Amino acid sequence: MAHQRNEMKIGNYSFDAQKDLIVEGKRGPILRCKDNSGQVYCLKVIRKLGDNYRNEIEAYKRLKQEKEKHFNTLRVYELQEDNDNFYIFTELCEATFDQYLSQRWKNMMLNFDEIQDFLGQIVKGYQYLRKLKINVRDLTPKTILVQKLINDRMILKVNFHLIQISDYCIYDNGRIDPQARTPIFQSPELFNFNSMKIKLSDLCDIYALGVILYMMCFKGDNITNVEDFSNLEKFHEDLKAKNAFQCPKNAYCQKELLSLISQMIVYNPEDRIKWEILEQRYPPHFFILSDLYFVNIKQVLGSGAQGSTYIAQDLRTNEQLVCKIIPNGKEGTLREKQIVDQIKKVKANENVIKIAYTQTRHQDTCIIMEKCDESLQNYLKGKSDSQRQLENKEIIEILYQIVQGYCFLKQIGVIHRDLKPDNILIKKIQGRNVIKIIDFGVGKIIGKEVTFTEAGTPLFAAPEVLKQGKAYDYQCDIFSLGVILHYLAFLRMFKDINNRRELLEFHNSLETRPFYCEQHQLQNPLITELINKMIVYDPKKRITWEQLQVHSIFDELRNIPPIVRFTETYKYIFALYNLASRVLGQLEENEKDNIMLQDSNYPA
Repeated sequence: MAHQRNEMKIGNYSFDAQKDLIVEGKRGPILRCKDNSGQVYCLKVIRKLGDNYRNEIEAYKRLKQEKEKHFNTLRVYELQEDNDNFYIFTELCEATFDQYLSQRWKNMMLNFDEIQDFLGQIVKGYQYLRKLKINVRDLTPKTILVQKLINDRMILKVNFHLIQISDYCIYDNGRIDPQARTPIFQSPELFNFNSMKIKLSDLCDIYALGVILYMMCFKGDNITNVEDFSNLEKFHEDLKAKNAFQCPKNAYCQKELLSLISQMIVYNPEDRIKWEILEQRYPPHFFILSDLYFVNIKQVLGSGAQGSTYIAQDLRTNEQLVCKIIPNGKEGTLREKQIVDQIKKVKANENVIKIAYTQTRHQDTCIIMEKCDESLQNYLKGKSDSQRQLENKEIIEILYQIVQGYCFLKQIGVIHRDLKPDNILIKKIQGRNVIKIIDFGVGKIIGKEVTFTEAGTPLFAAPEVLKQGKAYDYQCDIFSLGVILHYLAFLRMFKDINNRRELLEFHNSLETRPFYCEQHQLQNPLITELINKMIVYDPKKRITWEQLQVHSIFDELRNIPPIVRFTETYKYIFALYNLASRVLGQLEENEKDNIMLQDSNYPA
């Protein structure tokens, strides 16, 4: 260890022994430190005194070595040692839970959702430590750390400290040393000196969590007076007689939580509620993927057969995103994951949803995507409710973007198989509506192959998709696009269909009686022409994606750069350019007139 004055350095970490001191612990100081890049960490020094420190060091080693980290436990980055001390380098947290609660209670109480959230986090962190066979045995608000995220959410980190009864300092008069850990959180069996028949287990921490929960519900109050050890003994005796603690009435606390406290602060360990039940009853409100993406399970955006979507955030930029969670056992999960990975490999296309990150977990797969403003379905419903038809220009623009996005998918060998307004999103960018194709849950990577399985939403599905054993390829999505285009033009389906039988009958009728789209008096005739070329029974007779891309209906859009089409700024710049040209032209004319005038003043 190198040092100069108070400046000290251990490996790649440096600190000031006085200025960076956070607290002086019984085993050694806890300090702030920095690595060579300036990143801030926490340094915990553990002196090599006695034997109990070895168990604590072993626990830190397990946390560091474990590949699957949990955000509700302390992240351990490095362990070093010399002859006298161990040096544990961990993430730096802002405060202890005790400090956070004290500050919070100055302004307001915790609400029901917050208490449930904090309780769920403590349970998850504790269960992770149990899995690693790390015993806590000192679960108090002071051993739970708090970290504030960029989105202002609080993360609780369950820490551990292996205690012995001898760690408590009780004066001869029976009063408890305030500098020692407060035994109010310790269960009766930890003080049962006369009988060792009760086996110490993690149920003692259920008792401690019950006391913490009581404090959260009653704004920091203790379950009994803790200044005198005899009072604590009496409380334990009373608890033994009743077996369970009875909460006082609290108008601000839910009965559910008061009942739970009575199931936790129980004399007999075996009668306390179990950790597994708590874990099931109080699932976390959020989770974090790879320390980068915060997923809020309480904010559900949608749910369907292929999974559910939730609000998410990038913890580096605070950008709002979306997380789709698909159960691994669901049909199509692997297929969607393959398609998403295929999309990530190539340069992003503006009209296909942007994929930020994917992760497969034990039970599900998470896909982090950009967040859009609304679905095309909701957008069109709003138009229909207000009885406002889409203008030709907007219909063509939406169609053009869908075609561009799909042709990108086709280039990487993806059939969507479920094109519909619900699977097309709108994102507002610089005042323009950008179309995004989403949801590849029934999609398929086929390259030049064909597929035979039924997929897609029946009303928008092509005839060959609904017929078992009939081969189909990219042309099935042309039919779906034709139905969507009809919906854009008329804000209604091409036909009133109430069930699958009626849909199949309509499909069969197309084989002998081709669909003819009515002409709306305000519509571009090319729109109805395209509908008639898309809603066709025989896939080979439908317009192809390549033909659609070069269709004359898009001529005006192709001749103007995309940003110019939608950004008023460029119109303004263009107007300024014309004005400047006219001014320069006028100046040139004036200059010519001056020259001619000067020439006229000199007779030949």
